[in-house]
Amino acid sequence: MFVVIQHEVRDPATFWSIVSEEMDHLPDGIALLQSLPNEFGTTEFSLWKTEQMETLQAFVERKLGLVSQACFFPVHAGNAFGLPVAG
Repeated sequence: MFVVIQHEVRDPATFWSIVSEEMDHLPDGIALLQSLPNEFGTTEFSLWKTEQMETLQAFVERKLGLVSQACFFPVHAGNAFGLPVAG
């Protein structure tokens, strides 16, 4: 499944430091496909592929919950455009 997360970042320096550190330590079954921050690093949208939304949510909240507010929503792939395809 694909999941989009919107982050409202309270502490950009810490947020982006954690993101940089954790990219090599993602749990099995979770992949970050895109990260789209604004120029100030205070708002970010990301596209993830995950086997279970709960696993992704728990990981993100544990790592980034103190420095950002996250809104998660599963993507309805049947109506989406531009999602990666298996190949």
